[in-house]
Amino acid sequence: MSANDRLPTGDPPLDALLLEIEDPRAIWSAIAALGELPSDDTPLPTAIPPPLDRFLASTRLPEWASLDALERGARFAERNLPYVSLALIAGSLPLLFTSAHGATVLTRTRRLLDDVDRRVNETARFVFDVLEPGAFGGYGRGVRAVQRVRLIHAAVRHAQRPTSPTIPIDQTQLLGTLFAFSVVVVRSATRLGARVTDRDREDYWHLWRVVGALLGIEARSMPHRYAEAERSLRALVHDNAKASAEGRALTAALLERTQAHLVVPDLSTRLVRYLLGERVADLLEVPTPRSGALDSRWVRSRAPALFRAVSPLLGRTFQEAVVRKKLATTT
Repeated sequence: MSANDRLPTGDPPLDALLLEIEDPRAIWSAIAALGELPSDDTPLPTAIPPPLDRFLASTRLPEWASLDALERGARFAERNLPYVSLALIAGSLPLLFTSAHGATVLTRTRRLLDDVDRRVNETARFVFDVLEPGAFGGYGRGVRAVQRVRLIHAAVRHAQRPTSPTIPIDQTQLLGTLFAFSVVVVRSATRLGARVTDRDREDYWHLWRVVGALLGIEARSMPHRYAEAERSLRALVHDNAKASAEGRALTAALLERTQAHLVVPDLSTRLVRYLLGERVADLLEVPTPRSGALDSRWVRSRAPALFRAVSPLLGRTFQEAVVRKKLATTT
């Protein structure tokens, strides 16, 4: 996709529905209610406005979705969850900040600038929900988790559209985020030392393609195969990545909080530069690490082996406990 192919629409069916709801507080109450549901087969609470209730109740997996591929994609993620999590923090999120349009939207909401830990852990909660084995089997939380994020996007558009010269969180931004959470994760996990087969790539992309469909991304813009998605991501980054004050501010905030949890000096900046490359890192003004033993050659040669050694200790049980604690203690 090139810059000239930008898809300026948002999510027409859901955006139109929100216009029918007079009290914005009802929208955010519905978002909160979805977050409390234990599984997809739990009935929707009565607090959700009727038009929105009907929309959410009608959600179905796309006809082309394969439950077998979804389960294989989830099992791949489960085996490699530490790689997936680090790839999201040091690869996916910073890459999203190269979209000046997306960075502006994130800056307006202030949440990623003012409360980085909570925003990152909310993203982690969503990722854990959709990547859990069985997430889309009825007893999981995959569909409800995606619906909640889709509704958040619509609520942000609803709130920002009167003062925004462009459509916040448009189809191009949604597609870029989908690529960042799928292709960038696979690519970054591989660089970090995860063992990834061609089947793993296809299954993981299939899972996120289903997530994209549930998020309201137009089918015509989502590639069918992983290699096509990878090419589309490269084109999107080539044509749309640019430096912006908003992107730099978001990156600085993310790096500061990430480094606060690491004991190795400059490790957060090293990882971003290693996973995204120097050109993208320079656009975001990721600091050049100080000279010393921990240079890019060290990251390339030793980080994969080190991460393979410690990753068994950092699986779902540990990470979910951390996320629960963070979300309980941040506002």
